[in-house]
Amino acid sequence: MESYSLIMAALLFSRLSMPLAGPIKGDVVLSFPLTTEKLENIYIDARLYEYDPFLADASATLLDHVELEGINFSATADSLVNINFSATRKTRMKYYVTARTYSKKAVHFIFTSMGSKKSSSNWIPKI
Repeated sequence: MESYSLIMAALLFSRLSMPLAGPIKGDVVLSFPLTTEKLENIYIDARLYEYDPFLADASATLLDHVELEGINFSATADSLVNINFSATRKTRMKYYVTARTYSKKAVHFIFTSMGSKKSSSNWIPKI
């Protein structure tokens, strides 16, 4: 019985004492659907967040924030935008990306998307 308790304690404490898992280098490709007219001078605000899945009602922490300006969307094909994120990865933490797209002419949303483990969006990376 003592050896079983010792093994269980070793397994539990080894997980808690793990060092940081290393850097996150994430490339996200946003795919915007075909629009009926060409959209010019678009502003994209993309953010990488970290959260602890074991803490209920705890807010996420912003890790990286990327702003892109002067993006043009085609009226003849889907538009792809590459975004590069980097941060320090921590053990047991989960990550998600949000992206908001604005028109610079009139301040309103064009597209908004938030990815999480329950999202069906195909551009959300599993980090």
